[in-house]
Amino acid sequence: MCREKSRFRNTEWDSSRRAYGSSPRRATKYWIESGAGGGIGVTDAHYESVGAQIAPTAAAVFERSELIVKVKEPQPIECAMLRSGQVLFTYLHLAADPAQAEALMRSGATAIAYETVTARNGFVAALDADE
Repeated sequence: MCREKSRFRNTEWDSSRRAYGSSPRRATKYWIESGAGGGIGVTDAHYESVGAQIAPTAAAVFERSELIVKVKEPQPIECAMLRSGQVLFTYLHLAADPAQAEALMRSGATAIAYETVTARNGFVAALDADE
């Protein structure tokens, strides 16, 4: 039996802008924090219309998700919500932020940095401003 996958997108914690990390796709359950798209004019109703489920808080969706997709690096409160078995996919600045690296290691989650994902030819799309 195939286990349903659950993905998560929460409101980013950057006060200068709000963004979301991905769009819902079929055959995957997406949890979106209520208000996550507000800064870019995307309503909860829009997310629901394309199949996402709305949760009231980041904590509620962290509890239900296997993959966390973010635009910015995780904040300490988010690192504390991660757990073993989850995958975090986002930008990470571990060399400049040893506390973040330690919090991620303590969480037991697998953290993948966009800037470390390369194509076979060595191309790093996350670092190419033209893409």
